[in-house]
Amino acid sequence: QLLGEAYWRRFQSQNSATDLFCAKAVLNNLFLKVAPGRRERFQCLLQLAEVYFHRSSACFNLSEACYFLKEAITDDHKDVRSRLRGVISLLQKIEPTFRNAMISEDTCSQLLDVYQSIVALLPRIAYFDIDLPSRLRSLAMGQDIVSLAARLAMDLSRPRLALEILE
Repeated sequence: QLLGEAYWRRFQSQNSATDLFCAKAVLNNLFLKVAPGRRERFQCLLQLAEVYFHRSSACFNLSEACYFLKEAITDDHKDVRSRLRGVISLLQKIEPTFRNAMISEDTCSQLLDVYQSIVALLPRIAYFDIDLPSRLRSLAMGQDIVSLAARLAMDLSRPRLALEILE
């Protein structure tokens, strides 16, 4: 995992295609070898999603990135708050890519699935907090995600789903 991350960071600083493909190969190999539920798998999934989200790379593939994000959010090894933080921070970093890219309806649907998975986990993070103010702070973590998910559902002509997400 560290080797894949090192290649990825070097690609980001030097923009070398060799480093990009080495990072992708190492991370894909790790993804295939590490069993679901292991700590290393979650980080690998986030890094693979980031590789595929990188707009200026030869690996840019929004559909693959959405697949790895969905896997990361549903991989049950970590506590819910950690999973949400990891996926939400990556989504916030790459959200302008989605906003500015011409993407297919299938890819939009995949992204909506990711958002729906996040929204479904929000009540679980609030459940474990002690008092009402801390529960509300936990829910605020996903506030932007809920509005983005509802907007995406409306863009896909799914108003009922948008309403469900907002509720």
